Amino acid sequence: MEYRELKQMRIKQFLAVNGILFLLLTIFTTILYVLEFKMTHMFILLGIMLLISSIYGFIKGESTKSFIPILEQVAIYEKEKMGPEWKKQYKVGHFCNLLLSGFMFLQAYLTLKDTDPLFDVDIVFLVALVFIFAIILNISFLLHIRKVDQSYSSMDFIGYTKKQTTIWAIVGTLVGFMMVVMVVCYVLLTTYI
Repeated sequence: MEYRELKQMRIKQFLAVNGILFLLLTIFTTILYVLEFKMTHMFILLGIMLLISSIYGFIKGESTKSFIPILEQVAIYEKEKMGPEWKKQYKVGHFCNLLLSGFMFLQAYLTLKDTDPLFDVDIVFLVALVFIFAIILNISFLLHIRKVDQSYSSMDFIGYTKKQTTIWAIVGTLVGFMMVVMVVCYVLLTTYI
């Protein structure tokens, strides 16, 4: 694939992924707001979405088919370029979605007694959390694109999935810790001010 074609494909992919992310977050937030969901409902909804995504991914198998043509084109390109590591990364991604789904259901269980509406929380705080999530997701996305596009053969990807999973487990733990600190600080500030 020529550099110009590759660049155009990646720009379209970036726009499609971020457009889908924005659309899903908008729909998700609207549903939560209009139906006055509680924190428990939010976790259940997230858990169901992740579970469906994981099950769909496992059923789909190693197929590169997608409803969105640019994502199918990218999947074909990356599958060819990454070789066997693409399959590992694909399976690990769906397994992580399954684990996250379980974590969301656990959070739902832990917040069962919470009766406060979700949107009693300051909207600026929620927007900040979503913004941080989007930045982290885009950084991960861009690093992956850089690795794939600058590699010459599938040999460059040996151990890539294991390395990426380890890095993102550490990053996820740090981000989770930071979010807990932010929530605690937010609660303390709103309670005592």
